[in-house]
Amino acid sequence: MDTILKNISKIRVVVDIETLGRNPGCVITEIAASACDQDFQEIEAFAEHLEVDTQVMLGMEICEEAHKWRNDNNLPYRLFDAHNPLEVLSAFGCWLRKLAYENEIDVSRFEFWCQGTDFDRPCIDALYTSLNSTPPWKYYQWNDCRTACNLAGVKRQGAVMHTALADARQQANVMKLVLNRVKNVSIGGKVAVA
Repeated sequence: MDTILKNISKIRVVVDIETLGRNPGCVITEIAASACDQDFQEIEAFAEHLEVDTQVMLGMEICEEAHKWRNDNNLPYRLFDAHNPLEVLSAFGCWLRKLAYENEIDVSRFEFWCQGTDFDRPCIDALYTSLNSTPPWKYYQWNDCRTACNLAGVKRQGAVMHTALADARQQANVMKLVLNRVKNVSIGGKVAVA
């Protein structure tokens, strides 16, 4: 599917992961991203499940408390369609480069967004490091949805689904509200956010 859209001036990639831990270096069970235009309208999505055993062999850790919490909340990680972490990160990088090529915007100009820059990006970076690979971004390309929401006075809506793609899409939708509020405030208008 071609993702070429006219008038895209910026690509914003909202990233979410599901893990078996709380700190960088923990096992990542799922990685997903919602690639959006400058208005946080989704262009295309990426989602993959990662093999747990391979990550453990790489030295990634499983936090028993997090593992138990997922089981207690009926959120088991998937084994039947999980892929090798190196293959998943390669596919993710290819997907980003394809978006860049098709929309004529270099990956170095992408904005990456997540719910707190102290977890998702460091966890993904730790997995890249364990595989002796380099992430396709620089640290300064990352932005925090939570801080943007707080500054704009927008509350996250709906329940967290704890599936990476659903959560990434929810964060993109909330960022759309943040962007609308900021645009309206910047031109002196008043806005009520539902």
